[in-house]
Amino acid sequence: MNKKSMKNLIIKLWLITNIIIILPNTVNAISQEIVRVKKIQFSHNEIVLKSKSETKSLEVIITPKNATDKTIVFESSNTEVVTIDGTGSLVPKANGTAIITATSANGKTTKCKIIVQIPIQNDNNNNNNNSNNNNSNNNNSNNNNNNNSNNSNNSNNTVATLKKEDRVTKILNSAKKIKNYAIKHKWVYYSGSGMGKNFKKVAKQKRTSCANYVCLVLQDCGILKSGHMFYGGRDGKVHYQGGTKTSEIKKNFNIIHVNRNSKFKFKKGDVVMFSFQHTAIYAGNGKWYDAGRGSTNTKKAGGVFTNMYRKSSSNKAKNATYVFRPK
Repeated sequence: MNKKSMKNLIIKLWLITNIIIILPNTVNAISQEIVRVKKIQFSHNEIVLKSKSETKSLEVIITPKNATDKTIVFESSNTEVVTIDGTGSLVPKANGTAIITATSANGKTTKCKIIVQIPIQNDNNNNNNNSNNNNSNNNNSNNNNNNNSNNSNNSNNTVATLKKEDRVTKILNSAKKIKNYAIKHKWVYYSGSGMGKNFKKVAKQKRTSCANYVCLVLQDCGILKSGHMFYGGRDGKVHYQGGTKTSEIKKNFNIIHVNRNSKFKFKKGDVVMFSFQHTAIYAGNGKWYDAGRGSTNTKKAGGVFTNMYRKSSSNKAKNATYVFRPK
């Protein structure tokens, strides 16, 4: 064998040796790269947190389990309500609703709804102390307004009969006052069992509904007794609760059966019940004092109220069943 043949043989042996060593590692590396995340999912679709000290970690289930890159990034839609760190630990901040989104390295996502319902300490104690001192300085008008509302609901054992002008003015002023308080203290929309039936209890729970809010307004005016409630049902009837009687309403209102008459005209101070089980107060110029879902940041149950004085495409005469009109 001459020198040239020997050289070619050595080169061939070197190439074969390197292919045998490198090829398995290359194949193994390629096979590892193709194990991608196909799906991620939270272990819960919805979580309710009821204390700022309550800790909860969200678990994300990754499919397949042997995915190469299991990196997950978390994001909260409302960090004023709840935050989440890189490990999935939740930290509640204030009452409301937020959506947590988890995203994998290759863009797969999953969502979980977080509802924060922290019972508030009754901050009305300070207000009541202020009200007991008639000579106290009036440096905080909001506290005084809130205190007036508490006092009227706590001591309102009789129904006042007011002049027409006084009724409309009182209703609209009380609606504005309680609306401002609800937004300032971040009340949420809630319609269910256990709801407070006077201002003190509702303020402690920090939650209300459309009819509940309207009844709080009328209690504040002295038109309804404390704890007395009503709402307009889907059946087109007015349902009275807490001992409320028709005679109590008739002292200050004319009860009008609208029966979805599209030609009916609303007037300022009208308390209107609608066929879709909704109640609101007409403020004039097409605007309403309204504590329905549509007045919250999410337009859903659990949403925080942000705009309770607004126009509404649903509050139309063609949907109205009954109107309580100030006499």
